[in-house]
Amino acid sequence: MIRTSTHKWFEPNTGKHYLLTEFLSEYRVAVKFYVDHLWNNVPKNWDVPKYIPSNIKPSSTLSARALKCASDQARAIVSAITKPMAKRAYVIKSRMANGEDVRKLQRIQDRNAYRLLVLKKGIPKVNANLSAELNSICADFRDNGKDGIIQLKSLGKKYGKIRLPFKYHRHYHHMKGNGQHKNSFLIKSDGVDIRWDIPTQKKIGKQGRKIVGADQGIVTCLTLSDGQTTQPCPHGHDFRSIIKKLIRKKRGSNAFRRAQAHRRNYINWSINQLDFSEIYEFRLEKLRHVRKGKKSKGKFLNSFSYPLIRQKVEDLCLRLGVQFREQNPTYRSQRCSECGYVHKSSRIGKLFICVVCGHRMDADLNASRNNADDLPELPRGIWRLKLNHKGFYWNSSGFYDSDGQQFSVAADQVITYAA
Repeated sequence: MIRTSTHKWFEPNTGKHYLLTEFLSEYRVAVKFYVDHLWNNVPKNWDVPKYIPSNIKPSSTLSARALKCASDQARAIVSAITKPMAKRAYVIKSRMANGEDVRKLQRIQDRNAYRLLVLKKGIPKVNANLSAELNSICADFRDNGKDGIIQLKSLGKKYGKIRLPFKYHRHYHHMKGNGQHKNSFLIKSDGVDIRWDIPTQKKIGKQGRKIVGADQGIVTCLTLSDGQTTQPCPHGHDFRSIIKKLIRKKRGSNAFRRAQAHRRNYINWSINQLDFSEIYEFRLEKLRHVRKGKKSKGKFLNSFSYPLIRQKVEDLCLRLGVQFREQNPTYRSQRCSECGYVHKSSRIGKLFICVVCGHRMDADLNASRNNADDLPELPRGIWRLKLNHKGFYWNSSGFYDSDGQQFSVAADQVITYAA
């Protein structure tokens, strides 16, 4: 698992700053040259070559080593765009060899190729903020105890050696205690990004472990199906109070940024307090486009940071060897975890009361238990027909109406009952 720690340069003098700025400017020109060369010579199978010949190089003051770093970075930029095309081209070739019909795949491939090559959409661009990705042939890391030094070398006669000190911080020591830094650095005009290789735990078998569902909320950050919930911090703040503090701040101000950092730190701290030792698989609701139509939403909902929650949970599962899975949350908060009946009126804010069996419990806990259940995929026709207004049963064996008769929804939104 690769993670990054960001550091600012510690009081660089004018000469160092000038040389670094000149080098980064020349480096970006070289990267743009290699990107243009690779893009103009993309092979038919979209497989970007692993190396660029040494005789293909721009007129530059950079050394051969610095140009090698620039060409590798350019190749990574172009490869990120052409990789899906290369995979599809390989599948088409393999299926054609087996005599299979590839007309649909070929149409998709041609359409995407036309979009990239003719309409010139998605072409890789090199902007003025591009960081220089330098490895050990052009950058050395030195540890002086209280601070560190990145020494740039072999850049070219014009630049010489540039020694750039930076200060350590708490995140750096956390990364150092959990992994080993890689010999690859992202050099920027104002700082450096150090990459860390964090080892992950091996996945343990299912025996003796459980599948846990989770529900995200504004009142409670995370509620797990085994009863665990995120708690207020030692200072008395919870997710709701932090969001209320955030919406009172002027957007773009220093106070607003501090409130954002408080929200992020609380999410990380509260999720770290949960016990993942007995969990085999973690199932999280797949929230997307919550802020869509934000003009009709209040500031409180617009400050709900579900991507931060998902990223933290996914990183923690990866580090602890827990399988992470996202699933469609449609109607799971309106389904009774006891009888399986789905009705819109059952969810009343933070409280869930089933309109059929009368089961009462916390709405977030009920939704998390539904996320943990193995339920058949919800057909699109069910929510298009808004069957949650009428009510239906959603169990592991299928879908049933209020009278207990099993049914299915066809693609044309027609309900078909079992014989």
